Amino acid sequence: MKTGRHLCHTMGMVTLSLALMVGATAIPQPSQANETLAEAERLDQKAVSMIKRAQLLLRIDVLEQEETDKICDFALEYEKAEWIKTRVYKTPFHDDIALTLEHISSLYKLCHAPMAQKYLNSVLRIKQKLYSTDSEAAASAHDALGDYLRVYMMEFKKAIIHYEEAKRIRIKLYGADDPRITKNFNRLAITVFYHKNEKTYAEKLLEDAIAITRASPENEANPYWRAHMDAGRYYAMTQAYEKAISHLETALNIVKDGWNNDEITILSELGMIYLNKNDLNLSLKYTKKAYDKAKALYKKTRTLDFLQTIELLSEIYTAMGDTKRSEQLKTELNQVKVRLIKE
Repeated sequence: MKTGRHLCHTMGMVTLSLALMVGATAIPQPSQANETLAEAERLDQKAVSMIKRAQLLLRIDVLEQEETDKICDFALEYEKAEWIKTRVYKTPFHDDIALTLEHISSLYKLCHAPMAQKYLNSVLRIKQKLYSTDSEAAASAHDALGDYLRVYMMEFKKAIIHYEEAKRIRIKLYGADDPRITKNFNRLAITVFYHKNEKTYAEKLLEDAIAITRASPENEANPYWRAHMDAGRYYAMTQAYEKAISHLETALNIVKDGWNNDEITILSELGMIYLNKNDLNLSLKYTKKAYDKAKALYKKTRTLDFLQTIELLSEIYTAMGDTKRSEQLKTELNQVKVRLIKE
């Protein structure tokens, strides 16, 4: 299946064993419990810090094998936090335990992705137990499993099952016309396309998202422009460039709160499309705008979208034969990476 260049905006058994462990282990007194929970929280904080750091290194393509080995070693140590919390809360079904399991899955995604699924499965079971099988918490857990199966394992058929279940739950909870039901439509559409090159259903999902969000313009969780942006990115991926441009231009015209990541994404997508179409002048126009906005936002938030715009702009200048500007941008890219690593 041929596709053009496009941007990359590159969790069972444990819970059951812990349930048995609870019955066989004496529950600590309150003071002991607090000390034990403090240890679990310390491990949580270390996990969050390690995940954030590793995701940064991965994004800038400098995550080395030695670092991933340390991540896997810590993931094994970190399982102690789940055991501690199960003793303290006297149950394996608790949101705080689910959070630890989510962190463990994130660590394994970075160092040994197949290990992450059993922890995500445990998170789903906890959410279903605490909030019911037809709850937003359960829907979000299904989406997380879908994302994992799609991105890390490329098991598109299994990912679709989880995305469809999340969609069913939200329609049951909110109704067929509520913007909240469109939360995973873009990911489901992309997965359906990759699974069997099925465009009809994929495109219907995206058009439905546009229609539903258009009818609720005050919705902030999944705004109207983002539905158009998602459609534009999908059509760009499938090389239906004119449709992609139409949706992205519409999104650009209605996006609110300028100078945000959505606007940068839209501009960058347009720049990439025109680069694929070999229209270098228009590609430069949109990418330069994306670069300027991303640079300003980077100074405030350290958004990694800035790195992507630098790379794209450098590529465009190379295609235009302006090697001097291209090399200047490559130097800037390396400087930004070094600064991010030091921070």
